[in-house]
Amino acid sequence: MKNTLGLIGFFMVFVMGSLLAQEPKTDPAPKTTKAPNKAALVKDFSYSYGYSFAKDLKEKSSFEANEMIAKEILKGLKDGLKADTAKLSLTNTHLDKRLNGGEPAKTEEEGKITSYHLGYNAIANMMVMLELPSSDFHYGFIKKGYMEYTKGKKPKFEVEEMNTKLTTYFQEKQMALQLKMEAKRKEEAAKMLKLGQQYLAENAKKEGIKTTASGLQYQVIKEGSGPKPTATSMVITHYTGTLMDGKVFDSSIERGEPATFPLNSVIKGWQEGIPLMSVGSRYRLFVPAELGYGENSPASIPPNAVLIFDVELLEILKEDPNANVKSKMSYSYGFMIGKSLERINFEANEKDPNQFLQGFSKGFDATQQDIVAIETMLKARMEKGEATKDAEVAKRIAFGIGFSSAAGIASQIGALATDFDFNAIGLGYSTALKGEESKFSDEDMNSSLRAYFEPKQQEAKAAMEAKQNEAAVANIEAGKQFMAENAKKEGVVQMENGMQYIVLEEGDGEKATLQDKVTTHYHGTLINGSVFDSSVERGEPATFPLNGVIKGWQEGIPLMSVGSKYRFFIPSNLAYGNRAMGAKIPAGSTLIFEVELIKIN
Repeated sequence: MKNTLGLIGFFMVFVMGSLLAQEPKTDPAPKTTKAPNKAALVKDFSYSYGYSFAKDLKEKSSFEANEMIAKEILKGLKDGLKADTAKLSLTNTHLDKRLNGGEPAKTEEEGKITSYHLGYNAIANMMVMLELPSSDFHYGFIKKGYMEYTKGKKPKFEVEEMNTKLTTYFQEKQMALQLKMEAKRKEEAAKMLKLGQQYLAENAKKEGIKTTASGLQYQVIKEGSGPKPTATSMVITHYTGTLMDGKVFDSSIERGEPATFPLNSVIKGWQEGIPLMSVGSRYRLFVPAELGYGENSPASIPPNAVLIFDVELLEILKEDPNANVKSKMSYSYGFMIGKSLERINFEANEKDPNQFLQGFSKGFDATQQDIVAIETMLKARMEKGEATKDAEVAKRIAFGIGFSSAAGIASQIGALATDFDFNAIGLGYSTALKGEESKFSDEDMNSSLRAYFEPKQQEAKAAMEAKQNEAAVANIEAGKQFMAENAKKEGVVQMENGMQYIVLEEGDGEKATLQDKVTTHYHGTLINGSVFDSSVERGEPATFPLNGVIKGWQEGIPLMSVGSKYRFFIPSNLAYGNRAMGAKIPAGSTLIFEVELIKIN
């Protein structure tokens, strides 16, 4: 799944993703002090924001040094406080392109543009997403925090204290936004329910409209002559879904590919309507809210909306010969999820099996927008630590649990809805929630799950490795060219193993052997100058056994006397080879280290 800056800004990723997982630290014996005024709180928060943004941008982003120009970033931060949504859209487009396969800035002007967009995006995206007022920020203190980190100055507050300030602020704002969204959604749901009832009452009077006992309405556009599906059939359909106002919210026709799914995995309106059809038929279904998504609708559909589907039933697939295997694996997966919820303080109505299963079926087609909305809701519930008293919110939580379960395995290992028997998942999940024993032994369930997930994981790993290998080839070639040019420079010593080094300062102490533990200060960069690790920036030397590090260090450090400073140029085969090391070190990278050997322990 690609990075989508229009949904989550850089600072939201760096700070909210990590800080919101933390609980603000509390003093076991708090002192009685005068509460700070609003202005002081804004200044302290803004300073913490600026400092943490600079720190996270340098340590966690994949941008090059010439794309993080402080002056331009600060200009973007200042302008971003206006939160102009049109300008933000342009900013997001630029950064999306850069993150998803775009080339790093090659000129000074390109670097300035990207730097400005980074600053603008960081603050404007957050303000728009959380509906924050500009009065919550003080640009002067944002700038002060940013520059103090950039210049390596000691911060005004300890990092832990800044994290606490930011965490507390974001939690409060996120919770406030969640409550506001819930209130707005309930208001919209009530309005849509009334409009839907009026619409269906009028629609029922029209010629050719039939109404079932449940309230489902349908119109036969074309009657087919093939067989009819059962409640558990796997069917292939073409469809277009619209709202009462004619707006299209989903269409297999527009995608150019029919939809295949088990009938027991879709909304009740389809579970009832499709079995009325023969293969070759085209029906128009008018689905009332209670047979659609109710209040628990995806982002593209208003809560309690009446859904109108033009459906053509193309084919009923033959029964899967591996149905028993699929059923057992699905039951086991549902049971496992249900058991895992025992460790989380959710109430029974927040784990409702019907809502869970509906969410699970939708998670395989998750959009990034849906994922962000669901994750925000679940995170707010977890942080609140209390069960909701609102029945509709509880339904959405249960839906979200199922949705996130499916979206996770779909994005991580390429799982498909057709891989699962939804009835079996629901049965396994319900059995676990009731505290009953599984119909399969733990060993059988584990074996069934391994048989499905391990090949999927291996395929995903192989795809990732293939992508890394492709990148590694390009990086290795770039490294060779760099080393060839570097070897011509004054003071560069070429070693037989392919390494190069420069003596920056010669010490007069003893030399280490591979069996020694050494203490060093070091600063590691790629050939483009981007920093991937630095004990110097952390302000604390690193101590480690020499035989436990990369080969380049094992061969380079023994050349040094205590007190020496060397610069090592290490080709990929003496570093991490074709493996990427996190986001900072791409596969096949040549590494440059400035190392000071402080002592041999």
